[in-house]
Amino acid sequence: MPDLGKLTFIIGGARSGKSAHAETLVAALPSPWAYIATAQA
Repeated sequence: MPDLGKLTFIIGGARSGKSAHAETLVAALPSPWAYIATAQA
């Protein structure tokens, strides 16, 4: 069976450190990986 990968969904309030936490996680993982950040304007 093929490896389907892993999805990590990080939620939290504004300015709670979500992006910093996500960047720490991906730095510890082997590539390939995708990092998607969204914001409301």
